[in-house]
Amino acid sequence: MSIATFQQKQALAAGMRPPGGVPLDARDGHAGSAARADGAATRRLDTPFLDCGVCAPLDKLRGLLERWSAPGTRAATILHRRELPVRNSIAHGWHVAARTALLQFGATLAVSLAVVVGFGWRSGLAALAGGTIISAGNVLFALRLFGRGIAPPRSVLRSAWAAEALKWFWLCATLYLAIAVWKLPFAGLIAGVLAAQFAFWIALIATR
Repeated sequence: MSIATFQQKQALAAGMRPPGGVPLDARDGHAGSAARADGAATRRLDTPFLDCGVCAPLDKLRGLLERWSAPGTRAATILHRRELPVRNSIAHGWHVAARTALLQFGATLAVSLAVVVGFGWRSGLAALAGGTIISAGNVLFALRLFGRGIAPPRSVLRSAWAAEALKWFWLCATLYLAIAVWKLPFAGLIAGVLAAQFAFWIALIATR
């Protein structure tokens, strides 16, 4: 026991004030009050939003949103209707490619028949050749892209690049033959190309 503690106990027993002028009970009470005040201040610093009343409106807003989007409500039904179906299977890819090619060939055939009636069989043949070149290029693209079946993402990406390169090689080679070697009428050829390309865009929008 230290000398200071011994003197404080003697002073307390004699009813005197210990050194410092403050009784031990009072000093202990003061220390406890100060500790409680420090703890309250620390809690206020740690959670400033609780004291200023910001969390209460946020909790109310969260509750309203949860009730608004709960299953079975009108809002949940509207949100569910706005969800678009996503299909990424290989079978669906083949389905889209087949429908696109058929639509392209049908548009090409219709345009070539109209060109035959208006401008003669040679221009109609050129339109048929132009549309067939475009639709066949898309078929080659689909064959190269989906021909390997299920594959890792990196292999699928390489297949997409190879399919695009194959399609453009086919387009450049066949269009060169149609214009420079076979000497097909340019207007009819461009009409068939445009018909097949517009059919391709329509198929992308209509086919899901």
